[in-house]
Amino acid sequence: MKFSTKTCVFEGLISNAALFRGGTQRDDWIMRELTINECTANVLLGGQASCRLLLPESQDCRPCPHPGGSRITVVVERGPRELCTLEKLQVLDLSENQLWTIPSEICNLKGIQKLNFSSNQFIHFPIELCQLQSLEELDISQANGTKLTKLPEELAKITQLKKLDISNNAIKEIPRNIGELRSLVSFYAHNNQISDLPPSFLTLKELHQLNLSGNNLTVLPSAIYNLTSLKEINFDDNPLLRPPIEICEGKQLYTIACYLQRADERDEKILQKIFKIVANNITETNFEFLCQKLNLRNSETDVPTKSPVSLNERAYQTFVEWKTENLSLTAAALRNQLVRALTMIGAYEIMDKITALNLYTCTIKF
Repeated sequence: MKFSTKTCVFEGLISNAALFRGGTQRDDWIMRELTINECTANVLLGGQASCRLLLPESQDCRPCPHPGGSRITVVVERGPRELCTLEKLQVLDLSENQLWTIPSEICNLKGIQKLNFSSNQFIHFPIELCQLQSLEELDISQANGTKLTKLPEELAKITQLKKLDISNNAIKEIPRNIGELRSLVSFYAHNNQISDLPPSFLTLKELHQLNLSGNNLTVLPSAIYNLTSLKEINFDDNPLLRPPIEICEGKQLYTIACYLQRADERDEKILQKIFKIVANNITETNFEFLCQKLNLRNSETDVPTKSPVSLNERAYQTFVEWKTENLSLTAAALRNQLVRALTMIGAYEIMDKITALNLYTCTIKF
């Protein structure tokens, strides 16, 4: 049990939450902050009212001088549904409990701004929280609770959210539409299993703090430089290859962005060289097989039968068009697709030349 040093002192059962709604009973006792932690309740706000406020007997019942309302520390036997009627409540801390479900009535907390549900027993992300349009800070980290494995797309509905903490879970991916959280300033997702960042993440223009340490990231997107407001970043303890973890140790966005820009330029040059190697060495038969594997359009059908256009010219032009049609893919991704297709059709002589090129480029200081 934790007691707050600033507390409104009560003793007994709350059978009617009207006491804290700002009603006529006691307007100076409007509850704005509520902390309930280290309890054994496992169903929030379910069943009849049986929430006892327990404080030392030596303290008298008196209004709290806490500015704007009162801060109360509570021992919960079974959370009363009436708690959802506290429309003036702004801060609710239910960390370090055994909660596994939340009722839909929580949407009645029209003024809630900060929620702390860390270290509980949720099997799934409580989607009911996505109804709270006024919410600015949400902590659902699980250092001592049941690990969440997925975030719902509905999370993007909390458009006023400024701080999101999902750390110490087992989350594998960030919702694709997270970019809709345009007010997000702080994002803490350390110690999860995240392997990549969705494109919309790179549109979070207000993001200042980003902690993705302890995940499974191997590549950072080149467009990370779009996060121009970032001041604090942490990618420690990731198996990063691009950029290497040494580049990220300084935790400077400019350094990371510069490396990625140079890497993109280098990958583009390598891709163009591979296009030429393949075009100059492939046979007509293998080119047809390659077009099938990569769903390429063989430009041979677009020219007259006795066209002077050579095979290597047609092949190179086909590769350029393929790249133009896949602008969403990086040069490195296109190169990997092409290499896999060449391996599948058994173009081993071409593969030897590409391998030699890769070995040569690896010896160049970058």
